[in-house]
Amino acid sequence: MNDEFQFKRDKSEFYKNVRARSAVAISRKHIRQFDKEFSAFTGADRSMSVLEIGCGSGLFLRYLMRCGFADVTGVDYDEGLHDVLSDVREGGYAVELTDAESYIDENADSRSFDRIVLFDILEHLELDDGARLLRKLAAMVGDGGKILIRVPNATSPWGLRMHFDTFDHVTPYSPGRLHDLATLTGYTVTAIAGQTMGKPRKVLFQRCLHWMLSRLLPYHPEIWEAALICTFEKAG
Repeated sequence: MNDEFQFKRDKSEFYKNVRARSAVAISRKHIRQFDKEFSAFTGADRSMSVLEIGCGSGLFLRYLMRCGFADVTGVDYDEGLHDVLSDVREGGYAVELTDAESYIDENADSRSFDRIVLFDILEHLELDDGARLLRKLAAMVGDGGKILIRVPNATSPWGLRMHFDTFDHVTPYSPGRLHDLATLTGYTVTAIAGQTMGKPRKVLFQRCLHWMLSRLLPYHPEIWEAALICTFEKAG
């Protein structure tokens, strides 16, 4: 076993061992955030089927349950989440504790989804691995379906901390890189925006600051927010 492979395995095990594994109750703040980032941004409604890759402790799944979505599957590679996600399974959702590519390989011929969600996933993967995952997911995107992606924004001064504050983030993304990734994997970007968080007063202050900086600086980010959300659709 070479040193590089051993380091990658040790790093993966380290972050897996320190990962939070406690259920988080859905709050009004979470509902407002997912309403903006999922329901409004992707045009989703509760009649649609949803797959979440990297569901973690199930916060987004509990949001879908509260909204009345019925056909939902969550996938995560961490078998330690079995008990944390028991309420999600009891609520009728499918939970698969396996790696995403194995799930796709086993189910691509029999399942498709209207919305596939990757919140804070791609930055954890090497570029080749992330591209391969997206190519495989194409087989599970239903007609008119969308993939929703959220990643740190490496072109934002605020997003740099989000990306580089952990060694577990390996591939930085920007608006331009997301467009390139879509092209490389057979998709088009149909919507892209910065993630807005915080109380309305803070959001307004941030927008004013970004507006002022954009006019003062000769070179500035296309999108200032610390994280990006975007939708991929299969290229025609």
